[in-house]
Amino acid sequence: MCVKMEQETEKRKEGKSEENEEKWVHDASVDYKGRLPLRASTGVWKASLFILTIEFSERVCHFGLSSNLITYLTKVMHKDLNTATKNVNYWVGATTLMPLIGGFVADAYTGRYRMIIYSSLVYLKGLSMLTMSQFMPILKPCNNEICDRPRKFHEVVFFFALYCIALGTGGYNNFKIPPASMASVTAISSIISVPIYDKIIVPILRKVTGNERGISIFRRIGIGLTFLVLAMVVAALVETKRLKTVEHQVLTVGGTRHETMSVLWLIPQNLILGLGADSLSLIGLQEYFYDQVPDSMRSLGMALYLSVLGAGFFLSSFLIIIVDHVTGKNGRSWIAKDINSSRLDKFYWMLVVVNALNLCLFIFLAKRYTYKTVHRKASEIDGCNSDAVEIVA
Repeated sequence: MCVKMEQETEKRKEGKSEENEEKWVHDASVDYKGRLPLRASTGVWKASLFILTIEFSERVCHFGLSSNLITYLTKVMHKDLNTATKNVNYWVGATTLMPLIGGFVADAYTGRYRMIIYSSLVYLKGLSMLTMSQFMPILKPCNNEICDRPRKFHEVVFFFALYCIALGTGGYNNFKIPPASMASVTAISSIISVPIYDKIIVPILRKVTGNERGISIFRRIGIGLTFLVLAMVVAALVETKRLKTVEHQVLTVGGTRHETMSVLWLIPQNLILGLGADSLSLIGLQEYFYDQVPDSMRSLGMALYLSVLGAGFFLSSFLIIIVDHVTGKNGRSWIAKDINSSRLDKFYWMLVVVNALNLCLFIFLAKRYTYKTVHRKASEIDGCNSDAVEIVA
């Protein structure tokens, strides 16, 4: 009898101990004061709404800038296409590499909350300077509406503001459609395709493959990279058609002009990028860098994901320099001063080859990769305690 009572007492103590354990978050997270967070009063939507608001605002600003930056550099600042493209790639590369530094500082020193606050202030400073450079007379590119060359002071302020925005990212008219707006097709198609993939396709694949994710992370990335090759093929074909269209001249009342081509031809390649490449390969990369790093390095893991993109933009600039140097020897560079005198169709076909080789290398390495084993706590199944071990795949 006494033994039974002792056993019941022990069970109650264990139950209370487990109950107390469940009150606290034990995944290496801390609150903004560096304390162990209480599960009931932290996280969930309280934290999510804060992050989502900051991230949504930052992404709107980023895509607005990156989509129109090359147009501004060529039309307002009168940079040639080659220089403008390199400047855009340098900025986007810096923007996506900065989180590597921000993630390290957040994990090691400041914490994620303070890092987001500091980064937001720097980002806001950059946006304010960009706004002032368009409204304050002393900071405007020209005294008049049109000028051959902008003020040097405007150039300094403009690029300083851009790189303030890049640093801040380290923590997080007339019915004519501008070509830059086609980037929104990629974003919209991603927004639509991600929930369709997660809510419809994944459950179907889960039943077929038995994999919790439907397919493995690397298969998802590989399919996305295949779509990327297809997008480059479409881009090359569209550019070939555009160049043929430009060669034709149309008679008008005032004389002749080059035949134009609808900007809507850019939709297919952007649609493929959003539906396939972004929603599969980029989100697959996010899952990889989040799952395959230690819990205490989650911020750094996501920064590594962005740094991969940043390295890609810098490599893109390097590739443009090499292509311009090699093809320029023949008298006509593939990336000339303006788009009509360039041969971007050949450049896109070269990217098809580069991406195809990249896909082959990825498949070769993915087949030899071993996923990290994730150990879960003991869980009660059918009234019995059992230790569950899951292999992330």
